[in-house]
Amino acid sequence: MSSDESFDDEYFDKSSPIRMSDRVLRSSSISTSSDQIMPMNSIDETYSSTNSNTKTISNGNFTSRSFEKIRLSIESASVHEVVERSSQIFDVNHLKECIDKAHICPGGRLELIIDSGKSFGLFHKNGLKCSICNKMTDLTNFPAQSSRQIQEPNQRLYAASAISGTGYAACPPPSLRANSIDIHPNARWQQNGTTVAGGNGLGSGLNQLNYPLGLYVDDDQTIFVADLSNHRIMEWKLGATSGKVVAGGNGQGNGAHQLNRPVDVIVDKESDSLIISDSGNERLVRWPRRNGTSGETIISNIDCLGLAIDENESFYGVDRKNYAVRRYRIGDTEGTIVAGGNGKGNRLDQLSSPQFIFVDRDHSLYVSDLWNHRVIKWEEGAKQGIVVAGGQGQGNSLTQLYVPLGVFVDQWGTVYVADQGNDRIIRWPKGVTQGTVIAGGNGRGVHPNQFKNPIGLSFDRHGNLYVTDENNRVQRFSIL
Repeated sequence: MSSDESFDDEYFDKSSPIRMSDRVLRSSSISTSSDQIMPMNSIDETYSSTNSNTKTISNGNFTSRSFEKIRLSIESASVHEVVERSSQIFDVNHLKECIDKAHICPGGRLELIIDSGKSFGLFHKNGLKCSICNKMTDLTNFPAQSSRQIQEPNQRLYAASAISGTGYAACPPPSLRANSIDIHPNARWQQNGTTVAGGNGLGSGLNQLNYPLGLYVDDDQTIFVADLSNHRIMEWKLGATSGKVVAGGNGQGNGAHQLNRPVDVIVDKESDSLIISDSGNERLVRWPRRNGTSGETIISNIDCLGLAIDENESFYGVDRKNYAVRRYRIGDTEGTIVAGGNGKGNRLDQLSSPQFIFVDRDHSLYVSDLWNHRVIKWEEGAKQGIVVAGGQGQGNSLTQLYVPLGVFVDQWGTVYVADQGNDRIIRWPKGVTQGTVIAGGNGRGVHPNQFKNPIGLSFDRHGNLYVTDENNRVQRFSIL
């Protein structure tokens, strides 16, 4: 599509090829736990210590951190094995704030110990679900906000749940499409992206893509891509030069072994399966992740584009015919409208061509509202939304968006948008009136610092940015 080609409602015509304005990003959902946390006592001193032999847990491997004066530890509930220790330079009052936002596996224990051995605050959680499993994650990366001077404010404090596997308490992974990403407010990214999938021209080879749309980045940085015009889902391992077909790829069709213009994909870790928005067949499909040869229709008659899932296994889908977003509980084929549904328009209770969605830990829904050139947030149960990005008409200033598509929200409420018409990725911190360009914005093109109609976006657990665009590639922009 040329830069001067107009956008219109042709994308509602399902007999026509999907348009740029039809592209749908995966929306991500961040889980929350219903468990109770015992309050941590406040401490009025600042302690410091030095890490040594620091390692990182990833993919379930055990390690620990040595410590001198302060220790933050996580203990397995089943075998009472310490699976993580951390020594840091921090203000304990700010540590309390960080811990309050953390989620621990059921029965797990988190304890803060000063060098005297006295424990300040013991955390017990006995709920049925958890949101940090199987991996080492950043509890937070908190800046120096105390009136006291903190020597190393940008150090990260790490915490982990009890690790699944032999000898450790296992907890079922959440069925969520994104990790709880905590990105520093002043974070920057490399301006030249690296192609990590596709980029070898339009085609159907295993090293090619044909209109990639939604993408999901797993904990090990494996990428799953909805390869629209090849009617398949591709898996690209970290560092691979070609991908693997993991769903579809048997021609366009409505058979159980086929897909028809899939636009979005997520990984349901609880069932170890892919959930696919099979747009052309108006269905949501569950496809076994390991050597699956066919899928199971779990929701029919859903004219769905963007897809999200929350920790309760409820699906959210864009109902493009009714200018709405619906939530589907297990076994529910009708769904409940949770955003829009009041006709096409620009009022706060309306949407005009909703495309992409994101569900946060509070079940607030973020929608990229294409023709209103805005991202609008609908809190759970709300009758109307709140504009959180754009909404100042079509344009290329930092207060405007131009046909926004992909949307992602981090733990602090910062909104990241694939500003398609402006060929850039822009971030809007919570409460601000204008955004900041973090990638692209250098004209339309094929160079590493350019996009051609950016579509889907996501982040991995390290904060690296991934973007699909009409150069038939996935670009990764490494966080600095």
